[in-house]
Formats: sequence, structure tokens, C-alpha cells
Amino acid sequence: MNGIKKTLITLLLSYLVVTSVNIIANYPEYAAGADWRFSILFSVAVITVGWAGYILLDSLFFRKIMNWERRPNATLLFSVLISGLYGIMVMALAMKSLVWFFDMRDQPLYDYVNNSMYAVLFAMLIGLAINGQEFLNQWKKSAEENDRMKQELLRSQYEMLKSQVNPHFFFNSLNTLSNLIPENPEVAGRFVNQLSKVFRYSLQNRQEQSVSVETELDIVQSYLFINQQRFGSKLVVNVEIDKRALPLHIITHSLLTLVENCIKHNEISFANPLSVHIYNDNDEYLVVENTYRPKALSEISMGIGLPNIVDRYRLVTDKSIIIQKENGLFTVKIPLLK
Repeated sequence: MNGIKKTLITLLLSYLVVTSVNIIANYPEYAAGADWRFSILFSVAVITVGWAGYILLDSLFFRKIMNWERRPNATLLFSVLISGLYGIMVMALAMKSLVWFFDMRDQPLYDYVNNSMYAVLFAMLIGLAINGQEFLNQWKKSAEENDRMKQELLRSQYEMLKSQVNPHFFFNSLNTLSNLIPENPEVAGRFVNQLSKVFRYSLQNRQEQSVSVETELDIVQSYLFINQQRFGSKLVVNVEIDKRALPLHIITHSLLTLVENCIKHNEISFANPLSVHIYNDNDEYLVVENTYRPKALSEISMGIGLPNIVDRYRLVTDKSIIIQKENGLFTVKIPLLK
């Protein structure tokens, strides 16, 4: 029904435009006594016949032979050009029909050219109106499909990140735990609880695009507690987040991934301790800042952590992630979502 309604509206607009142009162009002749009724009826008849023929041409040719999916731009251009040629043919046949069937005097070549120019213009506009809608629909469909595929790719990468168990982190955590059990059973028990929270978080929030800062910060602090048992004073962490920023949201796993990257890719030693500073920049950004001393041999990484966060943020906000590397510091600012 929508297609029929649009066709009727376009047809009525065509009648209105053609009639108006006809009256304006030929008004001096009508004022001098020329028969305006025949001229108007002729224009309306040409439009009606032309429309009927064009709809048939569109259903038999444009929609079946031309490829809107693979070559939408070329198809639109070709359909408009064909519409122009079709307009010339319809106008020439209409003028000749007056001679053949109504014994009217044949018009000079100038009138054929003049009328054909108007016919080409109207036919191309009609072709653009009909096929332009198909072009826009196909363009929108392609854009939606590309966006869907991009989201599916990011989602699969995100699921891969969440399900990935870093063997170095797991092995080092067990090694640290084995040392804690005889030395400090109470801390060892807390260590196990914190470790279970970190791995359990990887199985939670699978359907959540974002989580509150407070929720993810709780897991980050568990992760940092585990690593501080391993590194001791070689790992210095400073968390300064205002209470008003805690209810705001961030992309799920973004803060945890950034903190993991700090520990995974930087040197941590008594000579060069790793300093990690987590704070909020008003209500605009959550900031992770660390001393930048890349390991000579970094742990094996899939290399999709930070780029995945950047792409996922791009889908939900116009605010970009800010990445800075200067004065011996590596800083990443992720937007706070309200």
C-alpha cells in the first residue's frame, strides 16, 4: 500500500508540475486565443501514458535486470539515463500520434526538440523519484548490514577477551598462592576469594554493554590486590575517584583491560616500580595513567584489548577515547557514560 500511495502522490505532483510549466510557457499564446484546453489535455495524456509505460518498464527491466545490491550507484545513474531516453520516445510518439490519428499539421523540428527537452527533464525526475527510493532503501540496508557485522565482530572479540584466561596471570597467581598458604593463611584465603571474583566477572555481564564505574572498580581492586601480593612494593597503585562518578557507566571490561595492560606490558622491579594512577576527570572521563617502561619481552597478547575498547565506545558515544604517551607516562582516558 505504501508503494501505491507514493506512486499516486508522485503522479499527482507530475500533473501539477507539467500543467504549471505548460501554462507559464504558453501563456502568451493562450492570451492571444490559442486553445489551452487541448494543450493541457495533451500534456496530461502524455504524462498518464508515460507513467503507465514507465511502471511497466520499471517492473520488467529495472527491478529484474539491474543490480541494486552490487552496483547501486551505477544502477541509479543508468536508470535515470534510460528514463531520459524514454521521455524523448514518448514525446515524439505523442506528437506523431496527433498527425497520424487526428490529421493535425506536423510540427517543425524545433518544436520536437523543445518539447523533448521538457520530456527528458520530467522523465529523469520521475525516474529519480521512483528509483531513487530503491537506491536509498538499498543504501540504508547496506549501512545497517555493515553496522550489524561490525557489532557482531566487536561482540565476538569482546567474548574472546572475556573468556580468555591469561596463562601467565593464572600461573603466577597460583605460584603466589602456594607461597601465601604456609606464610599467611588469612591473606591466602582472601587471595582465593579475590581471584574467584576476577574470574567470575569474566562470566558475568555478557549481555551488558556497560556497567557502573563502581561495579568494575570493585573487580579492578580485586585484580590489583592479587598482583600486589605478587609484586609488593614494586607495584604502587593510587585510586582517586569521586563518589559522584561511581554511578556513571563505562564500557564493560574497559577499566579492567586497561589495568591488565599496565601490568602485562610494563617492567615491574625494585629499580623501576610500576605506578598506576586511576582517577576521574570531572564527570567526563575515567583516567588510567601509568609509568611507561615497556618490557623487552612483553607477554603474549592478542593485541585486540585497547582497539576493541576504542571501537566499542565509538558505537555508543561521539566522545573519543584519549590516548597520550608523554613525559614517561602512558595515559588512557575513557568517556564516562551518563
